[in-house]
Amino acid sequence: MSDHQHPFPLRLAAGAPGGDPADQQIMEILGAAYHGCASCQDAQLTLLTASAPATARLVLLTLELTAQQLGLVPANLTVDALPGRAALPFRLLARTSPDPALMLRTSERLLPGARRAAANTAVDILVGFASLAPRR
Repeated sequence: MSDHQHPFPLRLAAGAPGGDPADQQIMEILGAAYHGCASCQDAQLTLLTASAPATARLVLLTLELTAQQLGLVPANLTVDALPGRAALPFRLLARTSPDPALMLRTSERLLPGARRAAANTAVDILVGFASLAPRR
């Protein structure tokens, strides 16, 4: 955990009372990425992607916010053959949504490097939505 805070401006299901244990770490990663603190983001991503459940949770939260913001999850986030910047491991996990058990099993089969690629895509998407949100 870092010694300074980076708040993330969007509200996600993460951090809700009784939520997933990874939610606080996810919010820390997102805040660090949003504020451009690469060292905090990198350290937290390394810890998060060592955990298959935490990685699956981050991807699930990303898909939920994407559907909320756009009204759907675009096919280029789930279909490998479509052009787009989403990493293939992210697309693989996204295809298993909204079945949390299948998403977890899929995440468990990924190596940490692949989970990190999925997490990087998720962070990029969420920070992108945050950068478009009106400032308060």
